[in-house]
Amino acid sequence: MAILKFRTYWEEDESVYRDVAIRHTQTFLELHEAILKSYEFDNKHKATFFRSNENWQRGREISLEKYDKEYKAEPLIMSEV
Repeated sequence: MAILKFRTYWEEDESVYRDVAIRHTQTFLELHEAILKSYEFDNKHKATFFRSNENWQRGREISLEKYDKEYKAEPLIMSEV
């Protein structure tokens, strides 16, 4: 079974980071929850992931839920991908 490893950095201080590992079958929601747990945050924090290319240009949004705003493309929902 493949394991995916991610290193997440605190935006204001790159010396603060966490390494998170999930199975390749887990969802973005489970990744989000693992990140929250690694920083000892509660589940009240919302988040959005974005696809990107090799130049880090922001692509399609992967969100907790669909928010009341305009999207270029419908967001993917974390619990579904």
